[in-house]
Amino acid sequence: MNAPRRTPATPYARRLARERGLALVEIGGSGPHGRIVAADILAFVPKPAAPNVAEVLVSPPPAPATPVPAATRAVGAFQASVDLSALATLIAASGTELATEPFLAKAAARGAGNLGRVLLLRDRAGRASLVEDAGGLSPRAIAARHADGTEADAAMIVEIVEAAGIRPVGAALPSSAVLRLIAVIDGTWADLLLVHDEEAIPTAEAAAVLSEIRALAEAPLRLLV
Repeated sequence: MNAPRRTPATPYARRLARERGLALVEIGGSGPHGRIVAADILAFVPKPAAPNVAEVLVSPPPAPATPVPAATRAVGAFQASVDLSALATLIAASGTELATEPFLAKAAARGAGNLGRVLLLRDRAGRASLVEDAGGLSPRAIAARHADGTEADAAMIVEIVEAAGIRPVGAALPSSAVLRLIAVIDGTWADLLLVHDEEAIPTAEAAAVLSEIRALAEAPLRLLV
């Protein structure tokens, strides 16, 4: 049986090939009779190995999860214009420095009934305070409680804004609230926007609430008792 033919190479070339992990049979020799010399080893660039099919075939990315639609909240809104001239006259005649805010807060609380028992009042300066039982308090007492600066979640939010020639047309309803009253005051008039959660308070009831708030604001003597 014939022994396998040895690839001709110089001893130094063999050592270089061994150090680099190269197979001499893959390298062409440039020496006499095709003998591999050191320069052949140093100039040799191995061919890239064929890719393994198992490595190339990767699993497809998982299909994105079907998004779960967020629960929508049914919200309604009503607008009304209010004449505050009688309220302005009452405040001027009282000789006090009371603002419009406590009167509107009391009107809102009374108009909303149980839903207005705890309300968050934001005045035109942006200060917010939690007022409990505003419907049973005097405007002066509401103003005193509002001055403490306590802010927390409430079923009803009352916000007072002062701006000329501006009418509110829409507003978001925070998740903790079922009613939000925005009053934009322009002189002795105010435009009211009442936003309500339709599941907590039906449309007809919300309209009645805003109607009562307007009636109370235009007859402020009713807010003194």
